[in-house]
Amino acid sequence: MRDDKFSGSAALADHTVMLMGECDGWEPARPVPECFENELHVWRASLEVGADRCSAFERLLDGPERRRASRFRFARDREAFVASHGILRSILGRYEHRRPETLRFHYTVSGKPFIHSSEPGGVYQFNMSHTRNLVAVVVARGRDVGIDVEQIRVDVTADDLSPLIRFAADLYVGDPDTITAGDARLFRLWARTEAILKASGTGLSADGLSFRSIESRRGARGSSGAACWQLWDFSPRAGCAGAVAVASAEGELRVRLFDYGVFQAYEGL
Repeated sequence: MRDDKFSGSAALADHTVMLMGECDGWEPARPVPECFENELHVWRASLEVGADRCSAFERLLDGPERRRASRFRFARDREAFVASHGILRSILGRYEHRRPETLRFHYTVSGKPFIHSSEPGGVYQFNMSHTRNLVAVVVARGRDVGIDVEQIRVDVTADDLSPLIRFAADLYVGDPDTITAGDARLFRLWARTEAILKASGTGLSADGLSFRSIESRRGARGSSGAACWQLWDFSPRAGCAGAVAVASAEGELRVRLFDYGVFQAYEGL
């Protein structure tokens, strides 16, 4: 895991982000391992599942999810929605040792979903992101989490994302003027920013989340009352940038990466 030193900067709100480095090493999940309180579990899966499996995933969805799926204009978008939510349910169901279609989602005041754990007072919090036939899911116990994956594309330039670069400049290393079309650094910045926004439950607005300082020192904390986040980079596949964010806690968290395809073959899904 690499460490980089970043300088702080002024911002609208008092938020601290610790860049923890890059995690790698995808594990075969046979079966789904227990998720401990000091762990984050990141899953990757292909959304190219075929018609039969897509129909099977659709049977796992609840009424609201099926209604959302029906609103998509294009079949490919509908199938991606059905597959990603079916995969999410199949993963969460294994953690809870329950049938995926029986899971009931609850929501925070900001609309973030979670499920109650079978353990008294416990909850699983999770987040999902997809891009170009790929979905990524992060699962944690009792922690706000966010994840984002972005396909690196040559048709996206720094000018296209200039508001994001100005907003989250401290999450970028280097001179923005050196960014060229298809630059992986641009998509890493994009993924980092989206992961934190999704973890915090806020949007990209003047009265939303801003970054007070960026720290890479393990165990660093923001000022009293500050929101503090830990952020990891990861590569879900070649040509794709990923980032996962979690509300900070005492001690270092362990990030584990799992390949859903291996789990799927093991479980016979």
